[in-house]
Amino acid sequence: MEFTFTQEEEAFRQEVRKFLDKEMPQGLIIPVVNLAEDLYQDEVWELHKVMARKLGKKGWLSLDWPREYGGQGLSAMYSAIFQEEMRYCGAPGWDPQGVSMVAPLLIHFGTEEQKRKHLPPIARGEVFWCEGYSEPQVGSDLASVQTVAVEDRDNFVIHGQKLWTSGAHVTDWCQLLARTNPTAPKKHQGLTHFLVDMKTPGIDVRPIADICNGRGLCEVFFDNVRISKENVVGQKDHGWETALTLLSFERGLDVGSTALMRAFFDLMLRYLKEHHLTDKPAVRQNLANVFIEIETARLLAYKVVWLASKGLSTGTQASMSKLFCSEANQRCANAMIKMLGSYGLLAEDSKAAVLQGRITHWYFQSFSSTLARGTSEIQRNILATRDLHLPRS
Repeated sequence: MEFTFTQEEEAFRQEVRKFLDKEMPQGLIIPVVNLAEDLYQDEVWELHKVMARKLGKKGWLSLDWPREYGGQGLSAMYSAIFQEEMRYCGAPGWDPQGVSMVAPLLIHFGTEEQKRKHLPPIARGEVFWCEGYSEPQVGSDLASVQTVAVEDRDNFVIHGQKLWTSGAHVTDWCQLLARTNPTAPKKHQGLTHFLVDMKTPGIDVRPIADICNGRGLCEVFFDNVRISKENVVGQKDHGWETALTLLSFERGLDVGSTALMRAFFDLMLRYLKEHHLTDKPAVRQNLANVFIEIETARLLAYKVVWLASKGLSTGTQASMSKLFCSEANQRCANAMIKMLGSYGLLAEDSKAAVLQGRITHWYFQSFSSTLARGTSEIQRNILATRDLHLPRS
């Protein structure tokens, strides 16, 4: 693995930084800590839509897409650098669902008609996506999906419920997994991947309050939702293959997570220096431990990117990176909140909140990091069975 960036990559990083310095509103606190929740808050969402179109005009939402589909034809390294700078700045405008998951899914499995219809508006930052995977009784065991899609001539009719669907109340389209063959011998068989317009009759979206009282998470009910067979991704009853491919894209988003940790580390370090607290041995030791965690997580994340940029399989490296990054995120947030003492308990709306409550917000949002995008237990199972070849229990 090469641990340095090329001159062209560094020049691109500087270009992104200058753009964000110019375009991000001065003095505005953008609490984009958790992309699955913060992005969809009212005060952020409007700015997100504006920024997305600006990023689309720059061609930055399709950096590593093939040129024939409107992309820039660059390596995955450019996309990771862009993601890192966006997350460090806390900037909205980048739709992780559409740009980093749905688009590569369609490039791999979509029909030419699907690519022509969906890729250009994603690249322009005009259309936003959500993900319909989890259900009330289905989280980590994705193969147990109970939402059904019944074939009816040239259509499928969808019935069921999805849960924890981030942004379902404001996004335009949903990519979801539904069961099309209930009698299949194995539960991961008989699943099909669909693209669903969120304006289709029969869809009922209900926002759910999260731990920070945000409304980014939703439950979605499908009651006789009729969609055309043209919206099937891949082959009918082979949705497990497409779902696993999409999840591999999702688990490659850890560069952004490490940038977020580094942003809070730098914020905290400035605060401690201003208050002359960095001369205390305990504080210095805690800072050193956090810094090591962040750098380790960043290297693991970039290894996945480097493999992808060389056209190599990321394999279990993506699971290893996701596992370490999500748990490091919790450890670092916990260490930071302890450094603040009692002030760390004050939320953003408190006048006495330290650093405008940003560390506190990060701490509460970090709870979900070991659940979202596949739990730590799932990642350990993947590593145990595929890397160590241990038997299943």
